[in-house]
Amino acid sequence: MSFKPEAQATAGIIRLNFLGPVQCYQNDLATDSTQLTLRIWSTGKKEKIMARIAGVDLPRNKRVDIALTAIYGIGRYTASQIVNDLEIDPGKKVDNLAENEVSQLRDKILDYKIEGDLRREVDQNVKRLMDINSYRGLRHRRQLPVRGQRTNTNARTRKGKARTISVGRKAKEVGRKGG
Repeated sequence: MSFKPEAQATAGIIRLNFLGPVQCYQNDLATDSTQLTLRIWSTGKKEKIMARIAGVDLPRNKRVDIALTAIYGIGRYTASQIVNDLEIDPGKKVDNLAENEVSQLRDKILDYKIEGDLRREVDQNVKRLMDINSYRGLRHRRQLPVRGQRTNTNARTRKGKARTISVGRKAKEVGRKGG
């Protein structure tokens, strides 16, 4: 049995109209320029809604307030504020959200600066610091810790892997003569 699966995208929700998980084998795949044909077997389970907000797929098996933190710019506090404002049960799994709840979340999140806009703003702030030659900008440029941490020891995250400097032959001889 071969048929075309229908996929609908409504307001950022991707809904696949299958009755269950899809199994596809390589030799069953036939493509041409206009359509993709798959041979599909249904296991009779309920269809799933994939919650996609701000270009991020929320993890299905997590609680709503935790799953929202997958979006760059939304932490635990902001996520719990959003869920409380919309009166959604924070313990509810993303899998069990209704379409109207997902659309409410999407509309509420538009009020915040997230993902690409936030990343762009942070990058511009760092670039501005480097352009005006501030101390913090110089530390960014040299890839050293910016907030006053010591660098004699530690700071390996910013400085990278330790490079040992080998002592040359002349330096060893000079050391012996002076000693």
